[in-house]
Amino acid sequence: MGSATARDDSGRFTIAPQTHIRRALYEGNKADKTLPVPALNGLLAGDLPPWRRMSDLPGTAVNKNTQKAEFFIGNINADDPSTFGFYINDKSCDPGRIDYTRQVGTIGERVLTSKVEPHIFHIHVNPFQVLDVLYAPQGETPISIFGPNGECLMPPNGADLQN
Repeated sequence: MGSATARDDSGRFTIAPQTHIRRALYEGNKADKTLPVPALNGLLAGDLPPWRRMSDLPGTAVNKNTQKAEFFIGNINADDPSTFGFYINDKSCDPGRIDYTRQVGTIGERVLTSKVEPHIFHIHVNPFQVLDVLYAPQGETPISIFGPNGECLMPPNGADLQN
């Protein structure tokens, strides 16, 4: 495992890219003593069910103001190549700008969308729980990418394409 490469000298994959990713995830996390062994082994096997439940928060204040963020990577003005960039709600991404705030100790909902391609979302400080991920080709009704047992299906309903 350890130092094995996934590409030959010409850059072609010598193993399946999924296998390379699984190995890289495993190798990159195996020194983390806080990661449960089943979760670590799951990284290598590609079996990634949640290994730690989010705590139920009875009595926690709920912020009913749903925050929405739409991601876009590209030319915000299609006729002007100088407008290429990373955008959130049609504003150029600026790490120094705070677009959203929440009161500590409350629960809130965010709806995240992408104008073009799916975009990975992360928060650097606070844990969050994904309730659902909806997908649809342009013009179709979005449906959940999760199967009946919580497995990820991409595209949705593509049981033979299970991740």
